[in-house]
Amino acid sequence: MTTQLMVKIDAGLKERVAKKAKAHDMTLSDLVKMALRAYDEDRIEPGIMLVPERFNAKTRREITKALKDIKFGRNLSPRFNNLEEAINYLDDLK
Repeated sequence: MTTQLMVKIDAGLKERVAKKAKAHDMTLSDLVKMALRAYDEDRIEPGIMLVPERFNAKTRREITKALKDIKFGRNLSPRFNNLEEAINYLDDLK
């Protein structure tokens, strides 16, 4: 069973959002349904929109390099069972 929801919004906002939704092969109705489901499932909260981090070029390069190192097992320390093992490992690097 479905029901209809009527919402009053600024006409310009409606046009801009509908255009962006269309670029993703979605209708404005699809977008509203997604937002309502996300709210229902506690994936968004009022006033808090989850936006992916946007890094500057230098930070993006460093993160990309670190992820590549992790993928190939480079520049990684071993796992430690306690603090003493970690300190001894670091002392041995000197």
